[in-house]
Amino acid sequence: MKLQIKFISRNRRGLPTVRESSVIADFVSFGRRSDCDVQLPDPRIMLQQASILERDGRFYFISDDLAITRIIGEDSETNRISVGTVVELGPYELHFEAPENDADLAVAVELVSPLDDGLERMRASRLEIGQTRAGLALCSWLVGLLAFVGLVVWPFWEVTHDAAEREAQAPSEQAIQSPLVLAYWKSGHLTASHRFLTRSCVACHEKPFGAVANTACLSCHERAAHHVDPEEMVLPEVQKGACTACHQEHRSEGHLVLNDDPYCVGCHQDLKRVAAETALLDIPPALSEHPPFKATVVVDASSGKRVRKALSTEPGAVEKSNLRFPHHVHVAKQGIKVPGTDRIRKLGCADCHAPDAGGLRMQPINMKEHCESCHQLVFDSSAKDRSLPHAKPRAIPALIYDFYLAQEAEKARDRLEYGTSKADPTGKATELHLALERAKERQQGIVEFVFKSVCGTCHEATELAKEGDFRWTVEPVNLSQHWFPKARFDHGAHRTVDCGDCHDARKSTKSSDILLPRKETCLKCHGPADALSRVPTTCGTCHAFHVEGLPRMAETAAD
Repeated sequence: MKLQIKFISRNRRGLPTVRESSVIADFVSFGRRSDCDVQLPDPRIMLQQASILERDGRFYFISDDLAITRIIGEDSETNRISVGTVVELGPYELHFEAPENDADLAVAVELVSPLDDGLERMRASRLEIGQTRAGLALCSWLVGLLAFVGLVVWPFWEVTHDAAEREAQAPSEQAIQSPLVLAYWKSGHLTASHRFLTRSCVACHEKPFGAVANTACLSCHERAAHHVDPEEMVLPEVQKGACTACHQEHRSEGHLVLNDDPYCVGCHQDLKRVAAETALLDIPPALSEHPPFKATVVVDASSGKRVRKALSTEPGAVEKSNLRFPHHVHVAKQGIKVPGTDRIRKLGCADCHAPDAGGLRMQPINMKEHCESCHQLVFDSSAKDRSLPHAKPRAIPALIYDFYLAQEAEKARDRLEYGTSKADPTGKATELHLALERAKERQQGIVEFVFKSVCGTCHEATELAKEGDFRWTVEPVNLSQHWFPKARFDHGAHRTVDCGDCHDARKSTKSSDILLPRKETCLKCHGPADALSRVPTTCGTCHAFHVEGLPRMAETAAD
């Protein structure tokens, strides 16, 4: 998204001065902080006040403090912005205009209520009761009566007079149209994900003035998984707890998920108290005392068996993937020689490791895309355009035999046609027999070379004792794709950090090395929730409450 920005300031005569700039970003942030895309330096603005998001070609204005935000336009309830929309953001006004050139959206930003004007306007607008003709008591009774009628009687009548008809409608159609009801009886704005329910209270509040039941949440979020397996461990306070204990709507700061360490640590700092049979470690309140990270590593590539091992305390924390790959050779600073040439190529992490579409994990490594440009499976220097198939070891002996048999048959034909065997009536059979024998001899020597030196460069190749053409086996490779299935890590959020700061590949001489950062590496940048000099980090930063793969909460909600 490209946003064109016009900053408008006025001189003493009210004449405008315009300063233009543009921003290209996935979402555009507004606030007082220096790294915000649109910086609003007024102290009445939060460090990060609001942002603009693009979804399906439409633009939405999301504010972190709805109390000082007012959107004026046709789609103010959905926070959708378009040309002509005006946003009052504290002392600023944002006028969205038709974009120019190649911009997607344009906005004019003007400070309309400077700090030095506010106090004078308040003093000038002061009105005392003594300046009116009415008495103090009469004014009080009139104000109280009007407030009672407007805020109690009228809203109650509007909610109840057509209740039966609204119950028969779809939730999205059960709208209360009165601006008075919406303005004074509304609990607070909904977060962006639930904003489409702004006019449909009964979608969540199944009973008037009642709390939101879990069944209302699970009717939409039916795929939400449990925190612990209810069949293995019975924890009523977790499995039967209210969704609203963690997910709270109508909060001015606009956060739907409770991201509070004490809520997690309340159980996890003494797990034996709530689950005596658990094997999980206790988590102290202090982030620096977090237990060592446990990685899920392959211990048997053939069966795919994986176990969790603590990285800092277990010396046997290695991966047995059956792959031979020395990182220090491939990412050496001086580069690596391309096999069969005199060319030096310098490889970096990104040459093999590319993030997936979501930016969370890395895409799998494959031979054709990442290895074949250097490691070509050529078995005969006289036929460099002829290579063997990858991952098909059983086909290799037959392919090599066919190749050499064709060569020997060609030689036999030439001898029969031009050599002394032409006049020999038995020469044809003799030459054919010799061609078969010579092809077999050449095949046996080359097959051993291929499995030992070509396949064996990266794989565990073993010669079998049994007789026959196929006397070799290549052990299957099984690489870990998700080292921390019980945590989440976003590579996209760490793209400004050099790979070597966390993965010391240049010192790794064996593919069994686990090049994952330890806790101490993370603590160099991440600090507790109230940290000022490091990134504030809570339990929810790395761990999700709903564990993927466990039974869904909707399946046991009625138990």
